Amino acid sequence: MKRLYISALAALICIMSCDKEEPVEIGGKTVEPGGTIEMALEVGETYSFRDDIENFSDYTWTSSDESVALFHEYANVHAVSGGKATLKASKDDKEFSILLTVNSIEHGDIYLNFEYDESFYYYVNQKLQPDHFELLTSDTQGNLYCGTAKGNGLTLYRNGTKVADGMPLKGRNPKLYVKDGKAYVLTNSQDMTESYCYVMGTDGKWRAIDVHPGQNKWMTGQGIIHSANEDSAGNIVIWGNMRNGFLAYPHVWVVDKDDNISFEHDDNMPSGEYGELDAEDNRYLVTDIFGYNIWKGSEIKYKLPNKAEITNWGKKFRMMFRGDDLWFAQSEIIKEDEDWTAKDYALTVYRNGKLIQSNAICKGIAGEFSGIDMCITPSGDIYTIGTDCSVVSVWKNGTLIVSLPYINCNNPSLAVIDK
Repeated sequence: MKRLYISALAALICIMSCDKEEPVEIGGKTVEPGGTIEMALEVGETYSFRDDIENFSDYTWTSSDESVALFHEYANVHAVSGGKATLKASKDDKEFSILLTVNSIEHGDIYLNFEYDESFYYYVNQKLQPDHFELLTSDTQGNLYCGTAKGNGLTLYRNGTKVADGMPLKGRNPKLYVKDGKAYVLTNSQDMTESYCYVMGTDGKWRAIDVHPGQNKWMTGQGIIHSANEDSAGNIVIWGNMRNGFLAYPHVWVVDKDDNISFEHDDNMPSGEYGELDAEDNRYLVTDIFGYNIWKGSEIKYKLPNKAEITNWGKKFRMMFRGDDLWFAQSEIIKEDEDWTAKDYALTVYRNGKLIQSNAICKGIAGEFSGIDMCITPSGDIYTIGTDCSVVSVWKNGTLIVSLPYINCNNPSLAVIDK
């Protein structure tokens, strides 16, 4: 009987000891089951718990705030933006916790979108929204514009107030620009035989302008428009390109208040990508032959380094005026192998033709950089966004503040509202 009692006791002790979860060591710190430790990361860092826990796949990993940190691969946590989050690892009825702090600098409210898996994803302060807004920008006064042109026409919001509700649009692939309280939506037909410009004035009323391809120097039938501004006389100045044989050349259409259209062209200029007026109605145009050049009238004003990565993926550059300063951001190759198979990229920012900022963004195979955008807030802070082969990155004045892991996304847009 005594031997039976001892055997039963030994079996019970064995069951209890076998059921007891052993402590784990994470980053040099020991955490007991049910316990908590603290750790810190910088924005953009990824920490792998696989290196600490042999049986990591037996645990369920969660984050209390995925706008701060999220598990984008099993047991790998990625620091998205500044803040605090509680990470939990659960197994059966036991768990341990990590109180994570992601270090960052203060910044405004961040609105961003990008194209992924044939749809647009829209984030507000790193939280995914149910709306799939593909149109997003802000103006010099800090007004936020966002909307969509899919389905039942154009729906557009300014600071949360709807300024267009299903307004019919002709054409496809709309582009949105805002300046001096006015909004411009530009579209082109799929066969490039029709182009349309929709302008919302400061009074909130819309004006539709048809730019027919016959209104060009050679009377050829194919072309596109890509940008528009209103000059001091109230004329709408529209930039675009027209085909002449195998080549394309820039055209400028000027539409007066009575919708009379005239056109201008300079045979010595290459095809353009984006145009804008300065405060004195001087016309500036970005061209992309052997790198980006910025023209003022018919002469090159700023010749940028020819290391620009001119890709067909998505947005390749951003130009804007803030006061008398001309700002320009681009994807730029900063290093490449001798055989050109591997390249490192940076998102570079120029003011009046001079480099002022360079953010390393992508390292890898040529062509993996897939889009950029820039926003300058009324306070003067420079925000930039870039997408590469694995992440969406946002910088404030050159400091990384947002890092969202997404594979092969493109066409990002960025708007930041000062707090």
